[in-house]
Amino acid sequence: MNWVNRMPHVRTSGFRSARWLRRGQGLTAKSTRQQLYFSQLVRDNRPFRMAVLGSGPAGFYSVYKVMQGIDNAVVDMYEQLPVPFGLVRYGVAPDHPEVKNCQDKFTEVASSPNFNFIGNVRIGQDVMLDDLTQHYDAILFAYGASKDRKLGIAGEDTLHGIYAARDFVGWYNGLPEFSHLDPRLDDSDTAVIIGQGNVALDVARTLLKGVDALRHTDISEQALASLSKSRIKRVHVVGRRGPMQFACTIKEVRELLKLPSIAFEAIDRDLLPPDLSSLPRTAKRLTKLLLEGSSTPVPEARKSWSFDFLLSPLRFIPGHDTGSAQLNAVSFSKMEFADPADRFNPAAKVQKVSEERPQLIQTSLAFRSIGYQSEPLPGMSELGIAFDEHRGIITNDGHGRLVPRAREANHADTIPGMYCVGWVKRGPTGVIANTMEDSFATAAAIVADWNNKATFLGGGDGWQSIQGGVTERGMRTVIGAGAVGLAIARKLAERDGTSTLLIERHGAVGTETSSRNSEVIHAGIYYGPTSLKTDLCLKGKRMMYELCERQGIPYRKCKKWILAQDEQQHEQLDRTRKFASSIGVPTHFVPLDEARNREPDVLARNAVLESPTTGIVDSHTYMSYLQSDFQSKGGDLACHTTVGVVEPLSLGAQGYNVQTTSASGESATVTTETLINSAGLDAVSLSNSILPPKRHVTSYYAKGSYYSYAAAHPRPKTLVYPAPTTGAAGLGTHLTMDMTGAIRFGPDVEWVDDPNDLSVNEERLGAALNEIEIYLPSINREKVMLDYAGIRPKLGKGSAVAQGKGDGFSDFYIKKEEGFGNFINLLGIESPGLTSSLAIAEMVDGLFGPHEKQAILISNVSTCNLEVNDINVLETPAKLVAQNGISDPKNSDMPISLISLRTEILITSAKYNSAMAPETTALTSKVSSGSPYQLDQPQTLKASTALLKRIKSENDRKEAASATKSLIRTEDSSDEKDSSDAEPIWLVLTTKRNIVDQRRLKPGKIPLPHPLNTFSTTTICLITCDPQRQVKDVLAHPSFPTSLASRITKVIGISKLKARYQPFESKRQLLDEHDIFLADARIITMLPKILGKTFYKGSKKPVPVSLEPYRESNAEGKRVVPKPTTEKSKPMAPPLQVAKEIEKTLSCALVHLSPSNNVSVRVGLASFTPQQIADNVAAVVDGLAAKFIPKGWRNVRGVHVKGPNTMALPIWLADELWVDEADVLEDAEAEEIKAVGMKGGAKRNSRPLDKAVEKEDGKRAKRERSTDVAKEERKKRKRVDQDQGLSKQIKERREKLREQLKADREDMRGTIDAATAK
Repeated sequence: MNWVNRMPHVRTSGFRSARWLRRGQGLTAKSTRQQLYFSQLVRDNRPFRMAVLGSGPAGFYSVYKVMQGIDNAVVDMYEQLPVPFGLVRYGVAPDHPEVKNCQDKFTEVASSPNFNFIGNVRIGQDVMLDDLTQHYDAILFAYGASKDRKLGIAGEDTLHGIYAARDFVGWYNGLPEFSHLDPRLDDSDTAVIIGQGNVALDVARTLLKGVDALRHTDISEQALASLSKSRIKRVHVVGRRGPMQFACTIKEVRELLKLPSIAFEAIDRDLLPPDLSSLPRTAKRLTKLLLEGSSTPVPEARKSWSFDFLLSPLRFIPGHDTGSAQLNAVSFSKMEFADPADRFNPAAKVQKVSEERPQLIQTSLAFRSIGYQSEPLPGMSELGIAFDEHRGIITNDGHGRLVPRAREANHADTIPGMYCVGWVKRGPTGVIANTMEDSFATAAAIVADWNNKATFLGGGDGWQSIQGGVTERGMRTVIGAGAVGLAIARKLAERDGTSTLLIERHGAVGTETSSRNSEVIHAGIYYGPTSLKTDLCLKGKRMMYELCERQGIPYRKCKKWILAQDEQQHEQLDRTRKFASSIGVPTHFVPLDEARNREPDVLARNAVLESPTTGIVDSHTYMSYLQSDFQSKGGDLACHTTVGVVEPLSLGAQGYNVQTTSASGESATVTTETLINSAGLDAVSLSNSILPPKRHVTSYYAKGSYYSYAAAHPRPKTLVYPAPTTGAAGLGTHLTMDMTGAIRFGPDVEWVDDPNDLSVNEERLGAALNEIEIYLPSINREKVMLDYAGIRPKLGKGSAVAQGKGDGFSDFYIKKEEGFGNFINLLGIESPGLTSSLAIAEMVDGLFGPHEKQAILISNVSTCNLEVNDINVLETPAKLVAQNGISDPKNSDMPISLISLRTEILITSAKYNSAMAPETTALTSKVSSGSPYQLDQPQTLKASTALLKRIKSENDRKEAASATKSLIRTEDSSDEKDSSDAEPIWLVLTTKRNIVDQRRLKPGKIPLPHPLNTFSTTTICLITCDPQRQVKDVLAHPSFPTSLASRITKVIGISKLKARYQPFESKRQLLDEHDIFLADARIITMLPKILGKTFYKGSKKPVPVSLEPYRESNAEGKRVVPKPTTEKSKPMAPPLQVAKEIEKTLSCALVHLSPSNNVSVRVGLASFTPQQIADNVAAVVDGLAAKFIPKGWRNVRGVHVKGPNTMALPIWLADELWVDEADVLEDAEAEEIKAVGMKGGAKRNSRPLDKAVEKEDGKRAKRERSTDVAKEERKKRKRVDQDQGLSKQIKERREKLREQLKADREDMRGTIDAATAK
């Protein structure tokens, strides 16, 4: 398949505009223009070539049958939109995703190498119809009906507030040509829809349905924003005839009647037959639905709707104000049946009621939905093609063969090689099933004519000969997709009559400078009064907060503190405060006492300046939204495509030739009129390749290292910055945080020559720690770890803060280059580039002026790679053999220990030597806040080093033994070495008492600093709540990351899992087919019983992932989970949230506890470094103690690490290792015993202490007895309640199933009757 143009709503990222074809992951130009010729070869020696005009269902179904019937047939499909599938993509209601399932079949058809899709091409403008006849054997007209029928009444074309239903449907489905529609849904509480077909009911349902229900569909964000402000409470669906004559289907009516809290106003019973038994099955069922109505009474409903019959629109009435152009009411003539006795006849005719006053419906919003109409294409009449203007179809013989105008009367002859199909053949009627039947008939005619050697057109090379004459008008090409590039591309894509192509050299958007920063929304107080940075940062900050709030992008106004440690720094902060005041940014000094109360761990010796408008944003979600919105506006994104030479044509007056190279090494060239260079790290080199040498500039690369912090304390909740240093290229190593609250430090400044050098320099850690300790003295230095590095492109090595003349401060460079037509340069775009991105986009858009149409956007060549880490497949674990006092835990996940570990590390800890156990039993006090326990980092590092060394030596020994035994090495020897690197490292934590709390036994997860899932080839199986279609629709949504969606190879609902995977063989096959299993957290506890030992004795246990939407505030201010869209569905998170939760889960360690005193968690691989193992161990132990272990650290007996075939090495053992768990006392109890002990002396064996212990034992036993009785009573009551509730649910479910089965049978009978009658 060759896709020319792009398809934004399908996960393949590669449909390109004219002259561009998709190959692999890049852009590839087809051959240059060839000489036109008519084929003189015998037909049998060349393929059949057909041009299809239109890419809707009719075209694809016809192509499917033609390619089946004619061997090696070559098909070129032309489409005026940038994407295929016609009304299936842009004409189906967003809450009907099942209707779009036929796209899967169409994509299968297009997968043929003999199929080409050419999008963004208009017949008669870009390609002449006459040219097509010279290069194809046949032309199939399948372009459907692009025009809506008009009412032809007064005010229809002059008043505001009147919309075609076709335009409205295209608007809420994201069709670019209707992005300007902006219906005023907040101006009126009443809407009138003229027409009673399926499209009219789609419009009514969209207006009435709750915005929360629509939020989980693929409706456009623009439509969702407007619908959220809608005031519509009443919808009239008006028709000229009665209920027995209207054309909508049962399914559409039923959906409207079933909308929750929406009332249906009853229709006049006289319009319905008194006896329904004589009606056809379909009419009977529809009539019954109308009689039953809705379950919500009108007085109790939030909204209502009605079918208004026997009304014909007379005119649209404007408002009362003189010269008003706003709709105020619709006037209708009342109709009556010409023959009252015939009113139940589907073909009954109506007439106007004489001497009856018109009926008015007050509204400022009206939709006409009276059908579509096809139009002739330019050049048809010159070819002798007859077009019936009245019926809106191409004249044909009924089988799709075109009839010439001269023989139109008797249809004796047909035009050779000319065919039509779909609505342009039979008129705009029917559903997709009718279109499929019609398409198969036309395809059969084409195949029969070809096989019978009938006369066709002249033939030729098809698209290869046509493409040279196709011109690219108004195309923008965006190269690179960082935050600034995405924002510019999104803004430019809003312009009409143009297309925008965004090219990125990496595999995804925003993976270099845009994602390797602090994610801070800056206030704009550092950059001087006249700089672009100040202006754009202030505007961008406001736009960023508004966008995040409107689109639900995670952000937080966490504020920022700038600290002064001496008087000189205090003066600097005072100047900053005065400057902020002069530009309208609020700042104020925080009294030191107040500062210490708010952030007791932060040290400020002299002053604290607070910036309340500073915040943080989830940059990845922000860029994902920009990408999704850009593509929904018709923009193209091509990843894995590198820009090479850019050649100005006549100094840009005739455009620019941009050479590109795909990941596979294929090169291509695109010519465009406008070039925007926002290439980030490569922007200067790209600019220098275009401009003359005297205008070249130098780029300086400032690498900044970031450091993570693994300890739980200290954890400030405010951003902390040191006072800026005069002349420094950065703002100092400051403290920031992400949306989860995890803190990080950085960046520092290290000048490098290579913009691709992203390694973190370990030697700089010491200096960074010294800077951090100045304002955070309680920091645990050993918990500060190397994290990541980012590079900022600068135009000089001067100060990052504008402090006056000579400071070397470098501003943004955003300029339309003089002497080079339509070339805009963006250089030195660093901090605050993320904050300013939306404002920069507006500025660039303004440089084109209001009527500029063409642009090529080259943005951030070096920003793209958001790949999700993968999980290794590990060996099935078994039990851990007890060693050195550690009990043999049942149901442990640890691999069995078979090899004795030699002494590779000297363990001198007195805790591990039983000879040094305390002679008396120590009592451990339960600490109410904080913990005196923590891991010994050096000991953890030593144990990790010894363990990895042991695993390596053992693997080397095995490899040597294997080589000795076999003289012939197998091909799998390299795989064996790779598998040894993937050997798991386990953390074993033993507790003083068994874990039996069911809430803690629920599977969970703990984030790892160094995830185990680092491979991009692993596959994911996602187990979900019912219905599974909900999740599949989320994964297919255009905003869901394609790199992640491609790895999720199976989605299966819990019901289907139960039904299909009961036998052991099927479970084993499922286990072997996927590397990672994720499960909706709402059903995770149900899976052990369903999947059994096949899964839960191995290393592929399902990991819980949250697919539930974030809680929202209701009218009472309580945060509740949004209600599901239907009764059968579950609340489902939006695509971006689902993707974020899955990615977060893949970077976590699974915690699956058993009711024992042993916990085993996989924390690393044999390929990890000792430091990585130690970091992960610290994170997992902290997570277990905080969330999973009852009483936390006080219940921990020991922590060990081990490999699959090694002994367990201790890294932490409790001082009271031999203490019975009953001796862990509360604070009050310990104080009481301590007081008694003080009276009786210091001896532990004193009499008062014994009495106190005996007394306490009696109290404890009494409490335990009473607690056990209460627990048994609660369990008994709970079982009774559960049994009663379950019985009720079973009964309700059976009733629903009976009703559904009955309805399905009726539908089937109706379909069979209709087919039989036809």
